[in-house]
Amino acid sequence: MDIIEKILNNVEKTAKTVVQKSNDVVEITKLKIAISNAEAEAETLVKEVGQLVYEAYRSGEGSPELVEEKCEKIDELRKDIEDKRNQFAKLRNLKRCPDCEYENEADAVYCCKCGQKLPEGEEVDDMPEGTEQKEDVVIDAEQDDNADKE
Repeated sequence: MDIIEKILNNVEKTAKTVVQKSNDVVEITKLKIAISNAEAEAETLVKEVGQLVYEAYRSGEGSPELVEEKCEKIDELRKDIEDKRNQFAKLRNLKRCPDCEYENEADAVYCCKCGQKLPEGEEVDDMPEGTEQKEDVVIDAEQDDNADKE
């Protein structure tokens, strides 16, 4: 009876791990989509600003308020993109380089791409709200059998 309970406990732990990993994949996918959408919107706004500036040049008139408004929106989108990329890196247990934005392993001291020293105080274990990091569960049937014999 004791062996069956151990097997059931291992199956339960494994199922919980699978569910958590699935949730992480869903969260990563949502972040990738949000980043892509924000980048596309920022690119469109940059083109609109360029068009407005060119039209102002051609007509001799200008609308600095409209250009400023769109530039502020671009800045907001870029900040949002940066935040989402940081969340993405945390979910994948990576540390982003502040210079080249390369995603390094969590324990890296220097960036693998540019060699810049990475911030020490940055905790990669801080997960976004609503997510939690689980340890991987490994089932070893022989180990359980050997433990029962002792």
